[in-house]
Amino acid sequence: MNTFSRRIAGNYPIRSSAADLPPRKTRTDLAQAILEMQSWGDIGHFGGLAYISSEAQSSSCTMNDWEDYSEKHYHFYSDFLPELLNKYLTLSRWKTCLDLGCGDGATLYAMKVKGLLQNKIVYAVDISQTALERVREIDNSIICLVEDASDINSIDHNSIDFLISSQVIEHVPNDEAMIKEMNRVLRKDGLVFLSTVFKRPWARYFYRNNGKWVIDPTHLREYESDAELLEKMTGNGFRILENKKSPLVRPVVDFFVSRIGVARETYLQRPSLRLFRRVKMPIIGYFWWEIVCIKK
Repeated sequence: MNTFSRRIAGNYPIRSSAADLPPRKTRTDLAQAILEMQSWGDIGHFGGLAYISSEAQSSSCTMNDWEDYSEKHYHFYSDFLPELLNKYLTLSRWKTCLDLGCGDGATLYAMKVKGLLQNKIVYAVDISQTALERVREIDNSIICLVEDASDINSIDHNSIDFLISSQVIEHVPNDEAMIKEMNRVLRKDGLVFLSTVFKRPWARYFYRNNGKWVIDPTHLREYESDAELLEKMTGNGFRILENKKSPLVRPVVDFFVSRIGVARETYLQRPSLRLFRRVKMPIIGYFWWEIVCIKK
């Protein structure tokens, strides 16, 4: 494996004026860009596995840097599950589940709160040991594996009933390689819930990568048409059951709560804060794309 991978705990900038914005330059060194993001502040949850080239790693960032980042930036836990994910987790019969690129385990936490982990075999894969230690705190029966999302050596062929991957595929060097690995570990008729970023061609944000505007400097791609992703899914043994896009919004209160340094369970412990979390900031031209497919 010649890549360096890391779960990025959705951190995005808020600036008070245009004068505060950083220079709009191409980010060729993604590892350095992530380090710069730490000084910007963060808002909301928008995770994924970021794969940084070995060249970028050696010039700018070490594993210790990533683990330090994981300790400082984390997801807020809640009982929220995306509508399509909740639907298929509830209606389908599954015994084994893999959260591919699980980060701090926000999805697994919500599944546990809803009683969906009972009597199940659950795997959590991430490249960060720090993140996986947090996952173990959610439920010590979860099998935590430090692995690359495109090369899951510890998972057998045809062994998973339900695979979840949220905001990961836009970070990997080769999205088709990740799709093939998903197909390998899933049993026949196994289900995949995949979410990623979709954007309109005119969408703009603060970052640029490979000459394009991106919402996150670690994004190696942001899909602009259904065919870019769906044809790779169908061409590698999957049938699409459902897919939908929702405007991408972020809870404004997350920024302020994260600055205080409160616990990840804050929104569960304080119902009043959940009301404030309904106030969200739209990211114009960007969409949250959810896809459910089945292995043929």
